[in-house]
This record gives sequence, structure tokens and C-alpha cells, in this order.
Amino acid sequence: MPKHRKSLLLIVGMPGSGKSTAAQAAKALGFHVFSFGDIVREEVRRRGLKENEENVEKVANWFHSGREYLLAHRLEKKLRKIHTAKPFYVIEGARSPKQLKEVKEHFNVKILAVVLPQRIRWARQLARGRADIRTTEDARERDARESRYGIEKLLARADWRISSDCNEKEFRARNKRFFKSLLK
Repeated sequence: MPKHRKSLLLIVGMPGSGKSTAAQAAKALGFHVFSFGDIVREEVRRRGLKENEENVEKVANWFHSGREYLLAHRLEKKLRKIHTAKPFYVIEGARSPKQLKEVKEHFNVKILAVVLPQRIRWARQLARGRADIRTTEDARERDARESRYGIEKLLARADWRISSDCNEKEFRARNKRFFKSLLK
């Protein structure tokens, strides 16, 4: 299948690093933003399952057990319907080298890694009050799940890095500067 003329910018990072905040900055500047997590949640609903952490994780594992091509295919189907003058479609939440390989079959791909020291990420996750992250051990286990997918390999292949080791206002400003630079 031929590649799209437009490129994808994959925002990758460990849980709690600030991927969603980076994606919000892109959206505020008019980029079309999508999430692999949205595709997973759509599949949960398609199956008639309750949308909770357990079912989302179950379906995500299903996609990551040799079906990464389905994520890429469903993403491509969504993007074919949308035309943009921006240089990238922004995709939040890629997690594995297999996902990267599949989307590269259809798109030109660049990677933005959002990075933050582990202890700060874990504290952020605990502060959010998510039902599945109540202790640092829960955060450690979530990191371990992400690591099984191979997220570290995506982080290592990043074309750009943004550190979120600052207050939220500064981090939003860093993201805004980064996405504005892509428009030049």
C-alpha cells in the first residue's frame, strides 16, 4: 500500500511522562491528534465490554500479540478521512517496535519522546488518583507492562526529546515551542 504524503509524529513516553500534555499542545496549534489508546477503547466498546482498566489492558494485549497491523490499519483508515495542511498527524501512545514497523508501512514517521525521571512519573501517577495506581508498586508494575511491549526501543529511536522535568506551565510552553517549530 502506498505511503501517505503526510507524516506521522508519534508521541512516546513511559506512563506519567506527559504524553497527553504534549498532544494537547499539538491540538491547540491545529494539528490533528489521535491516540492508539482510542483505537483500543473503540475495540473494547465494539466487543460490548465495559470500558475499564482490566478490559482495556486485555484488548491492548490482544492487539500486541501479533495484531499490531490492525492498529496501523485502523489508524490509516481514520487518517484517510482527514486532510490537513499541517506537516504531521500527531499520534499519542505508540508502545512497541512492532507498531512502529506497521505504521512505517503506510506513513513517513518521526518520533517525539517525552521523558521524565521514574520517581517523578510515579509521584504524578499516584497524584492522579487512578484506580489502578494506588502505590509505587502499582506504578512499577505498569512500567513493567509497558516495557514488555518494547517502549524503551521506541524511546531510543526518537528524533526529538522533550523533558517534562519542570512545572506544568513551563512544560506546556516547551511543547508549544516544539510544535510551532514544526510549522516553520
